[in-house]
Amino acid sequence: MLRLANENIETMTIKFEGSSDIDLETLSDVLKSTVNSLKIVADRTLNENQYCKFKLKDVRKGSIILDIASVVISNYGSILPQVPTIISTFNNILNIKKHLRGNDPKSVEKINAKNISIENIQGNKQTFHIDSVNIYGSTEGLEKELSKIFKAIDKDAERKGISFLSANNEKINEQIDFSNVDLSACSKVVDVSKLTMNSEESINDVVLRVVKADFYGNSKWTFFLNNQRIEADIQDEVFLDKVHHNEILFDGDTKLKVSLKIKYKIDEYGIPIENEKATYSVLLVTEVIQNRIGTETLF
Repeated sequence: MLRLANENIETMTIKFEGSSDIDLETLSDVLKSTVNSLKIVADRTLNENQYCKFKLKDVRKGSIILDIASVVISNYGSILPQVPTIISTFNNILNIKKHLRGNDPKSVEKINAKNISIENIQGNKQTFHIDSVNIYGSTEGLEKELSKIFKAIDKDAERKGISFLSANNEKINEQIDFSNVDLSACSKVVDVSKLTMNSEESINDVVLRVVKADFYGNSKWTFFLNNQRIEADIQDEVFLDKVHHNEILFDGDTKLKVSLKIKYKIDEYGIPIENEKATYSVLLVTEVIQNRIGTETLF
């Protein structure tokens, strides 16, 4: 049977304001954290029949300009128009980060089923799409990666700012500019969990069986928690560094003893909402249990 596939292509232009030459470390750090951020957004946005790839289309002078394309491929039918696209969602989240200016939100108010009002520390309010707010507020790794982008630019004396310009089907959607003042503020990591309304979280020491690991990037891992299949991001950068440098080996029965944070939505009575998926974050890996290779205690 012929398998249908549809593509949705977006582009994003990143302009590094300042000199037409650029420090390679700055370029590498910004590109890496941008792709990591886009991958996190893709993990939270796409369904099981869709996947996304990112391509660097061009590098141009006039300051330094990068053209990045996001290609979402859907194996069954077209992508629903009401589902935010990857780069559009990424830009919405950049707007939230710029609005917060390196501080926790002062207040968060649900306007309707689609929009949330966020008040920053200066008392200014802006309205944002609820899906973008929920992705940003429930994914700690995303805030860290975004902060790395602005920190890399901020420490480069030859950079005067950075701009993000998005387009879909060759139609310009939005441009977001960050000045030197914005860079300093946005380099700070804020507690974005405060953006997510009506939620609770718990932290437990558990053993997870590894199903799928990420040996190179910062995307989510797949585990079994008892008999439940879950996806979790890894916040333990020491453990990730060991994995990325092949210092930890994995077999078909590798387990991790971890400190796991579980976050879930509740209703107005404090009761967990059954149809809402919980989010999982591994805060610390304390032991790698390998029945065939051996056990390694990390802490």
